[in-house]
Amino acid sequence: MSKFLIGGAVAAAILTSTGAGFAQTMTTTTTTRSTTLAPEQRTVVQEYVVQQRRPSVMIENYEVRPGTVLPPTVQFYAVPQVDQYRYTVVNNRQVIVDPSTRQVIEILN
Repeated sequence: MSKFLIGGAVAAAILTSTGAGFAQTMTTTTTTRSTTLAPEQRTVVQEYVVQQRRPSVMIENYEVRPGTVLPPTVQFYAVPQVDQYRYTVVNNRQVIVDPSTRQVIEILN
């Protein structure tokens, strides 16, 4: 009888540890990407964008927020002091964009 109880306890331990391992593999992590602009860079970029007065591209039913992908019709412009990003103006919002993914990284205004 004691062998039966020990065997049951071992089986329960194995099932419990297997379930915990399975739960860990099913866990997903969501990350939010942000720019690496230092505060002084952000100020320079913001002033530059305002001075350039680029026209706004209007996209109906489009919420401008970090993480959204811009359509291929939206043109990007160089950002001073920041080589890896570009900027554009969409729905009257000035945004920093990753040109390789067309993803909005940061909203300036």
